[in-house]
Amino acid sequence: MPLSIQDKPKVDISPDEIWRMTAVDIKQVIKAHLGECMPSLGDDKLTAITAAMTVVRLPAKHCWCQAGQSMDKMAFIVTGLCKLSYQTADGDEKNVQFMTEQDGVGDYMAVIENLPSKYSVYTIEPTILMAFDKSHFERCLDDFPEFFRYVHERTLDLLFKYVERTESFLISDSTARYVNFINDNPELAKRLSIQDLSSYLGMTRQNITRIRKKLGQADCL
Repeated sequence: MPLSIQDKPKVDISPDEIWRMTAVDIKQVIKAHLGECMPSLGDDKLTAITAAMTVVRLPAKHCWCQAGQSMDKMAFIVTGLCKLSYQTADGDEKNVQFMTEQDGVGDYMAVIENLPSKYSVYTIEPTILMAFDKSHFERCLDDFPEFFRYVHERTLDLLFKYVERTESFLISDSTARYVNFINDNPELAKRLSIQDLSSYLGMTRQNITRIRKKLGQADCL
């Protein structure tokens, strides 16, 4: 039976160690990781998948893709943290998704439909991406069914998170949204600024400060 997304192996190497690696070494780590995630693929197929990938090192607060641009490259995070966001008519930035290690980055619907991206992608932390041309990605999906299933599971996981966030705006108040996010994403929450978190949860920084103070007084967290 295929592994569920929760059971998929993680890259068990510290970010500091990965940053010290050469591009060749990082590609070998990713090749081994994909081999653990897709054990039926042999060395030749894994080499075919990873051969065209390139290692991209980005500083924090760097724009990987600007809203309105067409995306001709796909990428996933080796180490680091990114956000998917859009700008309102008033100029406010609204975060709609956070992407961590092994997550794909970008507006995948725009890529699939050959449309300009509706969202921008920014790094929150210094980030290493594994990038590859869209044409290579599509060939791998066609040629390797297990790779297609792996990408499909990862994409569904991000979609479910997006749906959960949307539903939370409909059925939960601000305190419940904050508490649910902290409980469901304790490690991610530690990596986010109040500004990024408040934008994602649809509230002001002052609201989050008040909620944290209230929960602290109630000894809830």
